[in-house]
Amino acid sequence: MSQQAARSHPPYAVVGVEQALVGQSATVETIRGAAEHAADGTSPTSDGNADTDYRENLARVLTGRALAAAGV
Repeated sequence: MSQQAARSHPPYAVVGVEQALVGQSATVETIRGAAEHAADGTSPTSDGNADTDYRENLARVLTGRALAAAGV
């Protein structure tokens, strides 16, 4: 994806992730459960590099890693 194409998609709030974390302790289970909502409301495209399922899974995995690194 070119830099121009990347800029044409604004960031969005992942409300499901936020809601899953509010008032919860930072446990492995909480982070894992919250990360499962990372792809909610998205519609990634498939192309020669990756299909939709891969991209949705990638969103969940990277969100989980970011939350764990932040100590949420």
